[in-house]
Amino acid sequence: MRMVSCASSSLSCLILTHLVWFPITVANVFALIAQPQDDSAGSALSQILALVRRSDSIAVKSEGTRVLVNVIKSLWSSDSASDDGAKAQKRRECMATVANASCAAALAQLVGRSKKYPILINEGVVALSLLSTHASGGTLVLDAIMNPLPSEVIRPSQSQPVSAIPTEGSPIAGPRTALDMLLSVLRNPDTMPAEVRSNVCALLGQLGRKGVVGENRAEDVARIKTAAKELLESLAADSEGNKQMASASARRALDAWA
Repeated sequence: MRMVSCASSSLSCLILTHLVWFPITVANVFALIAQPQDDSAGSALSQILALVRRSDSIAVKSEGTRVLVNVIKSLWSSDSASDDGAKAQKRRECMATVANASCAAALAQLVGRSKKYPILINEGVVALSLLSTHASGGTLVLDAIMNPLPSEVIRPSQSQPVSAIPTEGSPIAGPRTALDMLLSVLRNPDTMPAEVRSNVCALLGQLGRKGVVGENRAEDVARIKTAAKELLESLAADSEGNKQMASASARRALDAWA
């Protein structure tokens, strides 16, 4: 892996942070994904994801992946109902472009390495849920959350993701897979916001829904259900106080599996 200097890393992170907070309209997304006439450099999004892969900075990796999150949220937006024919076709083409193993892996890795940053876990989970609704997305997301995470060690000199706020008491043991992190989120009601836990339930429910993942992956889907079922049942049974949101989401997930 090519090393990124401290100054270069800080500049890259600053630029990516501006991209995260820059208004992501569908037109901007189309431009990010568009292949330039000079095909050698690739699209702007592909260059960002290449930077995410080669950087040693966790902050750069996280902020770069958040650009992908915003792209997916924009493409899958409910505003698509008002698209004319040409715009709808362009949106579908862009959705197909990001529905790939590389993008799914980047999102899963964002979830897996963000144990102290619930906001980043939540963004990754939401994007994975949206991606899983694509024709080929269910299997892509299944693979992404079950594949081993790369070894990423935060050096003391590295900056943290600039747009994330750590939560005291967040799970500290490094997960082996993104699925491990999802299960850890469900186990930690005192440290993980209800919205995050609810969205994790929604993702697990979606992956276990019949037809989302191919029949040839039934064994892997069963493994996810086995790992999560007891946690979901426990959540579904506890609807007191601020646990109502997660409880309702857990019940919907279990219903989706039925």
